[in-house]
Amino acid sequence: MMSEAKDCLPKTKRGKPKKNLRAEELVRRLAVIFAEHSGKSASTCNYWNAVSSQYEGNFTAFVEYTIGLFPQNYPLTNNAVGEIIRRALGSR
Repeated sequence: MMSEAKDCLPKTKRGKPKKNLRAEELVRRLAVIFAEHSGKSASTCNYWNAVSSQYEGNFTAFVEYTIGLFPQNYPLTNNAVGEIIRRALGSR
């Protein structure tokens, strides 16, 4: 599963972020794991904190940690991870 997950990570580049269907699929799979083990909906555990200007929540931390296990050319920012989660789960 870890090898498969690595293939789902977005290839980050500078400039406007592109929609990455593979990364969104990884997030949907992680959402199922998160819900099974925490009993909470992943979409309610990813939210924008206007005070700190970043995404927060247990699911956000879980995804950031998981993605951090794989080396990338450019590390994903908190905002990029939050937007991928938001798009993947269809949350606002």
